[in-house]
Amino acid sequence: LRPNEVLDVGGYLGDQDGHLATAQDFLVREAGEKPVVTTTDLRQCDHPSHHPSDACAQPFADQFFDMVISLDVLEHLIPDQRSGFLRELDRLARNWILVGAPFYSAAVEAEEKRLSELVQLEFLKEHRELGLPAKSDIEAYFQTECGYEVCVIPNGYLPRWSELQLMTQIFFSFRDYQITQTFNRLNNRSYFEDDFREPCYRTLFIIAKEGFSSQEGEKLKQLRSPSGGTGSCREKASQNPEFLTLFSRILAQRETRDKTTTDLQFLINSREEHISLLMNRVQELESVIKENEPTWVRLVRKAAGKLFRREN
Repeated sequence: LRPNEVLDVGGYLGDQDGHLATAQDFLVREAGEKPVVTTTDLRQCDHPSHHPSDACAQPFADQFFDMVISLDVLEHLIPDQRSGFLRELDRLARNWILVGAPFYSAAVEAEEKRLSELVQLEFLKEHRELGLPAKSDIEAYFQTECGYEVCVIPNGYLPRWSELQLMTQIFFSFRDYQITQTFNRLNNRSYFEDDFREPCYRTLFIIAKEGFSSQEGEKLKQLRSPSGGTGSCREKASQNPEFLTLFSRILAQRETRDKTTTDLQFLINSREEHISLLMNRVQELESVIKENEPTWVRLVRKAAGKLFRREN
């Protein structure tokens, strides 16, 4: 679609102290050209075009941006705010709107429940508390009420999404940048292009206020993955030579952790042995004291009597 000015609402990836990436980092054109990307979020960010603001009250004029995008934000708003949020995106966009989020379905709900039983993830907890949005709400507003053209693209092949969530938790737990970098690269190069098909975890709604040209519509349709697809992400990734690099580094990390754990267990066992010896010695001394207490009492009394007579 080639927008020149983009607003990304809720739009940076990173922690509270800075940014790791924004849409600006991904929207690269030929010859290195980039559109101007503005991000907003409740959180502060070091991105030069970032504005801390509420999702439903953006500090910009009407139709200020060619395209407004919002990815994985809608489901984090309370249900009463969601319709107002969609209207705010509509107000800001001149030509296009992109809304991506996990939407409710029995399959998505079941997969989130299954994953929650395996790992504790904050975003899954919030999904349960707030409830996932409905696809019909997007279509009812943008398509029925506004009369815009809407293109729907599935994203995050559901069985693979669940696998990737588990793999991500495992690989990130090593706190090793090379492992996470290689894992992400395997994801992008091995099976990302096959991820745009049903059943999906996330759905992308691309909305055109004036409709899509025939060429734009055809190219958007081509983003969908072939219906046949491939096998599990583990099988796909294992065919990539980089998998061996990743696997070797993971084994090295496991060996280091196992050695550290063994050393710590040895120290703990040694400490427990010393504590046990000291406790036995204390019990022996207590037994001796108890057995000889009458004798010691007589000796103390006798010594006290001598001192008393000497002073008098």
